[in-house]
Amino acid sequence: IFWAIPVALGGALSDVDALANTYPAMEPLAQLPSSGKALIEGFGPTLWRVVIMILVQPIIRGIIYKTGVAEGSQLEIEYFGTYYVFLLVNIYFVTLISSSVFSVIQDAIKRPLKTFELLGAEVPQVSAVMIQYMMLQGLAVNAQKLIRMGKLFLTIIFAVNY
Repeated sequence: IFWAIPVALGGALSDVDALANTYPAMEPLAQLPSSGKALIEGFGPTLWRVVIMILVQPIIRGIIYKTGVAEGSQLEIEYFGTYYVFLLVNIYFVTLISSSVFSVIQDAIKRPLKTFELLGAEVPQVSAVMIQYMMLQGLAVNAQKLIRMGKLFLTIIFAVNY
């Protein structure tokens, strides 16, 4: 549940105008030219999720290692099973719910009996974000393996703190 909060914040970027209407502090994003808004709405949520999921991989691996699972194939089996369930919940369900809720929150407050109908109409629009995420993951896997961004961030964080 804790990790769902940053994932949901990324989902809010999928509709800049609704975000600005709901939260006046986000008004500067709505005043961007249409190309800037399209860039934020198109790539912002996807890039946000990719970075967050890169950072979660060493955390899950460390938790599984601390549970006493021996290294090797058993550790990898536990890791991949846990990681893919985590992806399903946090990328698919949290993205689906958060992107839809941020878009229809004001209408749902005005017409609470129509909440599920409003959310149902918003779900097909979220599918573009899911397709972009899958494409970016597929295209960026080799670059991610070369850079090893998760370990880079952890090294930077621990180097600054100690």
